Amino acid sequence: MARRIIGLDLGTYALKGALIETGMRDFRLVRIAERRLPQTSSETALGSVVSTALQELMSDLGGAPDVVVTGLTGERVFSRKLTLPFSDRKKIDSVIGFELEGVLPTDIEGLVYDYQVQAATDDGVEIFAVSAEQSYVGAFLRMLSQANIDPKVVDYEPYSYLNLIGQLPQETDRAIAVLDIGHRKTDLCIVVNGEVVVARTISRGGHQITREIAKAFDVEEHEAEALKHQRGFLALDEQMPTDPNEKRLAEAIRRGIFPLVRDVHQTLATSRAATSKGVATLHICGGGARLGGLVDYFESALGVTVEPLRISALPFAKGADLALVEDAGAKALALGLGSASDKRCSFINFRRGPFSYAGDFQFIRDRLRWVAIVALIFVALFSVKALQKYLYLSSTATAQKKNLEEL
Repeated sequence: MARRIIGLDLGTYALKGALIETGMRDFRLVRIAERRLPQTSSETALGSVVSTALQELMSDLGGAPDVVVTGLTGERVFSRKLTLPFSDRKKIDSVIGFELEGVLPTDIEGLVYDYQVQAATDDGVEIFAVSAEQSYVGAFLRMLSQANIDPKVVDYEPYSYLNLIGQLPQETDRAIAVLDIGHRKTDLCIVVNGEVVVARTISRGGHQITREIAKAFDVEEHEAEALKHQRGFLALDEQMPTDPNEKRLAEAIRRGIFPLVRDVHQTLATSRAATSKGVATLHICGGGARLGGLVDYFESALGVTVEPLRISALPFAKGADLALVEDAGAKALALGLGSASDKRCSFINFRRGPFSYAGDFQFIRDRLRWVAIVALIFVALFSVKALQKYLYLSSTATAQKKNLEEL
């Protein structure tokens, strides 16, 4: 029987979900769906809006699945690369807290942390460690529970793109990267030879472009958002329009995107210096990637090959219902793939300690229940066989005794 997995991307502009079905040997993407969020500044109203949208999204994806996977934003997670002189997981588990305490700006007692072993080095083993405040993880899970969602896995969003990069064609030993441009933030993941080199969140996205447009035309942000969607184009120097209004729009868009381009350029340079591997291809996705001219502009500014990430071109996505959200569904898909694929995946999970997934314990209880039942059956069968043997020996002894008495 197929197992249904849903990856959930909880964005600030829209919620996205990817439904994956797994069989005995393979898996397939069934559907990607999206629910827009009404923009509100009220925390109370926002919680209600998100809960309602989540319930509607889960309904769009066919209802309750077997597994739900989601992730924490990099804006609320501390991430560090550490090198340890041993690879034994029990030893790593015993020292990881002490190692993190020395590099984090807060008390380790108030954090939830996990790690992934990356690769062996001359000095030992490299691990990618992440931590988040317990109060934040608790609030995150409570928000999901309001929509009757209990995720089995809470990954680290930027790191989860390892799951998706592992499914992309790779004919080079150079770095492969994914840049997911969202509404208020952008995730960047760079992978070299199956190992994550960079997994970070940049606190810039499409909203910064909207704000620049609003300033340039002295309009409300919702009007600027509509203008961006209808007429927005990220122009190269030679493409700048001559019409005054169109030129003003193009300049506002470039001002809004420049800080993001600068941060991505710096990150690519740092990665190249650390690994001696330049990025072969930067795959761009996310709602912000819908902006016209963005691919050519990034390719020119960064000096690397830039391509839109086409989910529909992946072998396991043939026949999938992608509606109009293919470019925005990459994160949800990446999260879900971690529980579906047998390729190199993220095993990071913030459901640790007080936030451990209750279903794991239920599975153990169910398994123990079946073990107990099987044990009782064996005991019963053994008892019946022993009783039969006893009755047989008893009757034989009685017969022999009778024979002796007759003699």
